Amino acid sequence: MTTQNNDPNLNLYERAVSSTSNPEISEILRSYLNSTHDPTLSDFLAKNIMHLASAPTRDIKQYWTGRYKSETADLNMKFELGNPDWYAILLKVHSNTVSLTTSGSHSTVTPSKSLSSLEQMKQVYARVTHGDKWTLPSGVVVEDQMLKFAETVNGEHAVHSFIPDINDECWKNYFDHTDLAYIKTYQIPTLPELNNERVEEYINSFEGKKTYEDIMSHLTRFAPYTKNEDPEVTWLRYSISSHMMNFLPGTNISDLSESDLVHRIWSPLRYVCDGTQINTATEKESTASSNGKNAARSLGKRKSHGVRPDIRFVYDNNEIGCGEAGKVDGGEYGTKEMQESHLKCPRMLRDMLAELAKKHPDDLRQLRTFGIIMSGNTGSWLVMDSPGGIVGRLSRSRRATFTTDVTAYVRKSLPILKSFLRFKRSMLEVVEVLRNSEAQEIDLTQVTAGPLPYSVSTLSSPKSTQSSSESGSSTGRSPSSTSKRQRQK
Repeated sequence: MTTQNNDPNLNLYERAVSSTSNPEISEILRSYLNSTHDPTLSDFLAKNIMHLASAPTRDIKQYWTGRYKSETADLNMKFELGNPDWYAILLKVHSNTVSLTTSGSHSTVTPSKSLSSLEQMKQVYARVTHGDKWTLPSGVVVEDQMLKFAETVNGEHAVHSFIPDINDECWKNYFDHTDLAYIKTYQIPTLPELNNERVEEYINSFEGKKTYEDIMSHLTRFAPYTKNEDPEVTWLRYSISSHMMNFLPGTNISDLSESDLVHRIWSPLRYVCDGTQINTATEKESTASSNGKNAARSLGKRKSHGVRPDIRFVYDNNEIGCGEAGKVDGGEYGTKEMQESHLKCPRMLRDMLAELAKKHPDDLRQLRTFGIIMSGNTGSWLVMDSPGGIVGRLSRSRRATFTTDVTAYVRKSLPILKSFLRFKRSMLEVVEVLRNSEAQEIDLTQVTAGPLPYSVSTLSSPKSTQSSSESGSSTGRSPSSTSKRQRQK
């Protein structure tokens, strides 16, 4: 085979990787390269999934690409990338010690904390009686199977908080087809239909509008505002007008901060609940997360900060949803999006659901919490409910993208705005449950714990409390390298 990549062609990171001595990894790589007729990185990854988590760095994609390229160079072999599906690979390796962080992330995954998470999960599991678990019609107990999976996980995972992501392929190894179908469909939350003729009429009126001038002219001339106008039509007009500013000739929005992104792209989300009793707050600490982190706090111990989402939805001091934003869309396999959509946001939704259940225990099975992941122009919705036991079932929507092509805005972006209204209706259904919930009678003998435990990542142990207090950060970063706002987040 001919040499295609010599050491001078390696980038600085790859040189650093290749210079890191690890005989075991080198042996695995060389064994594969010497025994395979047409080796590719893609094929190597597929055949060595169990070894990928041994990467001594936070980015397994960059690490293994660099190591593979380095070994092929040393052996005078041609470097062939193949077609690795990094998203699928990250999902498979997610149950091992994978760090899903980026330089701008506020969250980290560390092996030392994962052991604590498993221990806390076992403590929660031990306190739950068999009758309080979710037993499927087949007799299989969901919490039992989740614990079995958790015992195979070396890194942090949502399973430690009894959160089954129904889209995660890992559950195929712990539930048969019938049980898995039941978990995915039993009383699964559905989005209510819009059923608003005025909104439908307003959206349809933009049919055929494909330029900035056409859309702006239509906004200013069609159906002028009246005092009896439907509030959702008013919201649509504002949302479209706001987005059109991004298409104003000469406008450059390529270098946005996360807060700028939320304002320019996702601002409709901040106002979609206006006119209802749901308040939308940005960058405020989650009360549910804070309560969970300090559930085991005693007098004299420093209070731990809760997670600070980019956006929160609150009704009558009840948190029912949150959102996380990232300035760049790295795709579904992007490390920041995976961290926030598979770990950080699900934990917050779990804490919010636990807090709601604590206040309204009789309505647990009707309660839901909502999340949105915003990555650049692309977003996806998360919904958590508890169909049985102490499980916090997580379902998610497909990713949808606000187009950067004004000629496609009506066809591609207006449906996303319409989905915002449907999710608002879903949140209002939860508001109705909370509004009609019977007040709990005061009982001095009753424990304060609710029917759902908080996420295990927030349950404070003496060790984790000390660590948080010493560092001033719930993420494990030192105060010197992280701002106060980032530490709280």
